Amino acid sequence: DWNKTFMLKKFDQPLFERLDLSAFVLPENETGAVLVEKQQEVKADNVEKFEEITIQDFAKVKLLVGTIMSCDPVKGSDKLYKLQVDLGAYGVRQIFSGVAKHFIPEQLVGKQGTVVANLPPRKMMGSESQGMMLFANNEDGSLRLLTVGEVVSNGSVVS
Repeated sequence: DWNKTFMLKKFDQPLFERLDLSAFVLPENETGAVLVEKQQEVKADNVEKFEEITIQDFAKVKLLVGTIMSCDPVKGSDKLYKLQVDLGAYGVRQIFSGVAKHFIPEQLVGKQGTVVANLPPRKMMGSESQGMMLFANNEDGSLRLLTVGEVVSNGSVVS
């Protein structure tokens, strides 16, 4: 049997206390466990300033997701790799990337990354580079390929 009579009551106070997370950061330790630490205040004079751009400037940049199909050292260079990157409907692009001191080819082949696709072609070491793969520069100087959270179709637009 269902009791069809009920009453709604408005509470004077919230049912649950809202936790302010802005004062915390969640870094990972060596084992991958997340630690909670009080965020240190950063003085305004220690904050790096960047040249500002408009949203119209940013809208001009075409960022696409692509899979690195091959990665070959470039003869005559100790830092360049020649990548063949599949951008789906946008075709396969040859992209030169100065990351040879940070990766071996096997670490990059088959990985999806983010490509700046609308840069004009540029001659490098006698061949044409048709875009730029994006990498994040870590505090320790190591690089990480800029990827998306999950596998998506090649040529997906980053927006």
